[in-house]
Amino acid sequence: MEELKQKLAAKGWSQRDIEKTATILQQAHKKKTNWTLLLDELLIWLSIITAITGNFVLSVVLVPFLIIMSGTMLYATIIIIAAAFGVLFTLLLRAVERIEIKKRILTGIVIPVIGLINMYIIARLSNQLITQLQLKTTEHNPALVSMVYIFAFLIPYLVTYYLQEFTKQKQQLTL
Repeated sequence: MEELKQKLAAKGWSQRDIEKTATILQQAHKKKTNWTLLLDELLIWLSIITAITGNFVLSVVLVPFLIIMSGTMLYATIIIIAAAFGVLFTLLLRAVERIEIKKRILTGIVIPVIGLINMYIIARLSNQLITQLQLKTTEHNPALVSMVYIFAFLIPYLVTYYLQEFTKQKQQLTL
């Protein structure tokens, strides 16, 4: 709520209007029915489950790329795909940014960790497939593949976060 008050103040709202708006929003939240609160909670958990599932599906989709590519082309492909999914993840986090801090930590830490583990496992399985199928593709370092994936996955979130912080500091300096 404090962040909202700061944004409204930066836009030139009077203190009276800011307080009135904050009060209205707080009362609106308190007036939500149990059914609405349940749906809000369900939406948040479905979003988290969807992100985890999407992370798993994305790692499986990368198997053919891991089997047929190597070197720069492989890592460029991983970066592009992971960054695209990272944008979706960032949009999800922004959509549920009003959630309590425990769920935000769960979403912001657990999903990338699951992605890291998924990519490590998938890279190892791809290496086994390359060996069993006797392909000429070189085996990949699973730790490197998973680190590149997570780095690219987190870039959109980190860029958005630091841009928000930069904007906040800039607004505070102008006040």
